[in-house]
Amino acid sequence: MDATPKPQRVDKPADTRVRELFADGLRWQVREMPAPAFDRRGGTHLMFDGEVIMRRVRIFPAHWYDLSDEELYALSEHMGGETGA
Repeated sequence: MDATPKPQRVDKPADTRVRELFADGLRWQVREMPAPAFDRRGGTHLMFDGEVIMRRVRIFPAHWYDLSDEELYALSEHMGGETGA
């Protein structure tokens, strides 16, 4: 009997960069993440992780990391980025 552990698949975020910004009195960490398994649309989204709230933006520009703090936070206020940003 072989006791060697089998390799496991680990899903990693599409982009490992993390931005930190302060808005509405909260510290936000923003990162690009793969869509959860239950989301049939797939792809990636931006996760805005505040201290007491989390927001997910599905439509966002490829250069999101280079946006100003104000522009980046504005994406989260549209809750899904459905404005064509």
